[in-house]
Amino acid sequence: MRILTTKICGTKIGVFSTFFQKYFLYSRNPIILLFYLLITGVGIFFFFKDVFPFFFETESLGKKHLILIPLCLVFVVFSLLISVLSDPGTITQENYKMYIQKYPYDNQIFFPRICETCGFQKPARSKHCKILNKCISKYDHYCGWLINAVGEKNYRWFLLFLISNCILCFYGFYFILKIVYSQLVHSQIFMETVLKLETGFQKDLLIVLLKIILNNQSKSIALLFLTLIMGISLLVFILYHFYLISKNVTTNEKFKLSDLKNYIIQKKKQLKYYKLLKKQQIEYQKQIQILNRLKKLKNMEITEQIKKLNIQKPEITQTDIILLKLDPNNLENIYNQGFWKNFYQVFFPNSPHLHPPSKQPTQNKTTNNLNNNNKKDN
Repeated sequence: MRILTTKICGTKIGVFSTFFQKYFLYSRNPIILLFYLLITGVGIFFFFKDVFPFFFETESLGKKHLILIPLCLVFVVFSLLISVLSDPGTITQENYKMYIQKYPYDNQIFFPRICETCGFQKPARSKHCKILNKCISKYDHYCGWLINAVGEKNYRWFLLFLISNCILCFYGFYFILKIVYSQLVHSQIFMETVLKLETGFQKDLLIVLLKIILNNQSKSIALLFLTLIMGISLLVFILYHFYLISKNVTTNEKFKLSDLKNYIIQKKKQLKYYKLLKKQQIEYQKQIQILNRLKKLKNMEITEQIKKLNIQKPEITQTDIILLKLDPNNLENIYNQGFWKNFYQVFFPNSPHLHPPSKQPTQNKTTNNLNNNNKKDN
């Protein structure tokens, strides 16, 4: 990428492009967090400037909202701070053995390997976060909104952050909707429009109402749609993570399992195709031998035909030998302890009542040999 940019734009721009790429994609920078603070702050500013002043004129909204609004904002700030500052579950030379005992290797996506950067054996379900430059237990993903990795110890705070923002959006939507509706029904133009409709002199009621709303409540309507869209998006994201928790699978593991499934399917297809070609090759060579005896083919023609039949066998590693025994459509998850225990494990990661996985991975001679190799991988 740098070479291409340098050739097209010059050396200085190429160097700047490399710096830009490293800073924004591979460093713990606050850009996305600042963007979140900006859009949230602007939304709150316009809420208090253009919506909240009508609160005291709206009879359907009680005074309880004078307490609920600051509580909701404090909830969001608290969840943000604790998510940003919390430890995601850093693995060190001092505690990596404890994590190895906590989660066994499933011999599917997790094998005993050495982290080249940290220099110790990587526990199962962990991943070396290149942005934080440390191994994280039960790694889920790196969240740019929080400038922090999401792992075993702070997954609950990440969910709290999502839930608090979701509540803020839907609460804001409800509050603004009440204000807009109240202002609309009490407006003189609205009353005149309804009167005309009842007397049969007004046909385009919807158009008139839209004009009233847009002329008098344009910023409120913009906030109304923004809070609704963001609220729905956050709710879908929360439900997706709840689904992962119910299966005791992290986002990182979800992608790994998907890649593993595709890898096994492709590898099995390669082997099946190789065996088919090998069978055809044997049959063809037999036919050539028969034709050669009958002197139907010249020696040169036979040699050329055999060269065309050179089939390269797919490379099969020790890991492949284990993986090819698996059913790609029914991969076992040894970490799934059941719905309630899975949620308990997320919200109380340090609890002594957590039980080890009920299922242990099947060990065989090949697996043991592989485990003893301690392959290096980041």
